[in-house]
Amino acid sequence: MALLTLALLVAAVGYASVHYEAEMLAAASWVHDWIGFPGLMAILFMSDAVITPIPPDALLVVISKSELHENWAWLIAFTGCLSALAGCAGWALGRSAGRTRAARWLLRRRGQRVQALVQRHGKWAVALGAVTPIPFSITCWFAGIFEMRFRTFAPMTLLRLPRFFVYYVAIAYGDAVLRALGQ
Repeated sequence: MALLTLALLVAAVGYASVHYEAEMLAAASWVHDWIGFPGLMAILFMSDAVITPIPPDALLVVISKSELHENWAWLIAFTGCLSALAGCAGWALGRSAGRTRAARWLLRRRGQRVQALVQRHGKWAVALGAVTPIPFSITCWFAGIFEMRFRTFAPMTLLRLPRFFVYYVAIAYGDAVLRALGQ
């Protein structure tokens, strides 16, 4: 499922890059000029620490289609590290929230299935959230809520680094592959 989602993402960005390249470049430049790299990183941190409607892949599109692309390797490495740190913040927030009376009430009513998944798959559930389009913040929150040990949790967040590199390359160069296939 994750590979299918990645393939669809690459195809959509590739299609848009081929047919709407000028518009994508203009939009990415506008976003970069408006909020800059620090603003992009603030959005990333919020997206991976707290549940937001902006997926981190949107930021990869901005980086790939703006002047930031010139220094993409270190920017993506930094982005992956920041995402892992944000996941740790999400774990801490989930751990704190999981101890509240309201959370215990909600989890008693709806959380047994998720708790069973986290307990059964442990760190591999976090790994899945780290490398797939599954919202990473939710995975981290549940790991904290269900009191996964931090020593078990934290190393899995580092899988965000290769995930960002793979997704970035797919986003940045997917249009070139589609053009080559179309000729």
